[in-house]
Formats: sequence, structure tokens, C-alpha cells
Amino acid sequence: ASEVAPEKDKNAPDALGRVFSYYSDKSVLSTFKPDGSGTVYYPSGTIAVNVTAGDGVPPGLYTTFFSNKKKKNFLGSWDCVGVGSCVYPSGNVCLCTTSQGGSYYDPNGDIVQSWHWDKQPLREALTVILSEQFTLTVKDRNSIRVSFKCQDQKCTFEVGKVMRRKDTYLDKVTGVGTGIERGKLILDVEVDPRKPSLASSADG
Repeated sequence: ASEVAPEKDKNAPDALGRVFSYYSDKSVLSTFKPDGSGTVYYPSGTIAVNVTAGDGVPPGLYTTFFSNKKKKNFLGSWDCVGVGSCVYPSGNVCLCTTSQGGSYYDPNGDIVQSWHWDKQPLREALTVILSEQFTLTVKDRNSIRVSFKCQDQKCTFEVGKVMRRKDTYLDKVTGVGTGIERGKLILDVEVDPRKPSLASSADG
């Protein structure tokens, strides 16, 4: 009798080291490389998140978010030390964070709230709905989190100042999954148990 070839592990990397994740309709959800760089897609194939790796070992990650529109689809961007901003659909700045602190603006450009990471920190987490799929939560400089949820899939990106020499990209990007695999890491690697859960929800 002929032997049946074993089914290929859908989480196994391809020849370029990329690991793919999929929506329930088999369209590509994400693809990531071992250095943490990668892309998350909407079901339509439009790019939702682009993560690029900078210099260093491990490399710092630069994360940019996009709405599901053909034009003016930029939502926000953060570098590897938690400096970045997001915008309203109009293009006006919604929220920005720097090495010193941050500011939250209304759609007209007036400051709603501002803070200093050390001298005048946020008293409670600040949550901003960026789009139907994206939610931003800011707690402190080390905890700036952007969650992407589309259909039955969810990805969470830690874009605060969490990259230290001993860290890996897993401090920046969580896994994705559905059903019993919800929250499963994109790459099958060991995670330092002292670090917070990478599959936490945005409001956790």
C-alpha cells in the first residue's frame, strides 16, 4: 500500500524563514521572519501592519499601521523605543508619544490630555479606537500596545520601550490563533516566564 505523506506543519517556516498564519477562509493573515520583521494583512490582501527590523542584536522593530482604505490609509507608526504617533482619518494627530511623555488630541487638534512618563504619569490606561480593527492602549512608556482584530483573528503589538539587549522580538509581537490555538505564538520558541503573557488582550 502506498504511504500517505505527512501533512506539512502550517506553522513551519518556508525556505526564507518566514512563518505564515491564515484567516479561516485560507487567505494570508500574516507572515513573519525570525528577526521579527513581517506583515499583517486584511482579508482583502491590503497591508494592515508592516514591521521592519533595524540594527542591533536583537534588532529593534519599527511598526506601522494602516486602515483598510486605498488612499490616506496611514494610521500610526512607532519606533523601537516607544516614540511614535497615530492620526485621525482627517490626518490630524490623535496621540503621540516621545521619550519624555505624550499628548492626546481631539479631532480639531486641541490637547485633551498630556503627561510626562516620570514626573506626571498617566493615572490610568488611555485607550483610543483607531479604526474598526485597531485599538491603542497606553499605560506607561514600557506599555504601549496596539491590537488588531479582524474576523476571528487577533494580533497584539507591544510598541513601547521594551526592547532591551536581552530581549527578543517576542516582546514586540504576539502570536495569532483561532479556537484552541487562539494566542498561539507565531513562531514556536521558548518565552521567558518572567515576562507578561504575549497573548493578553488590549484591555488586560
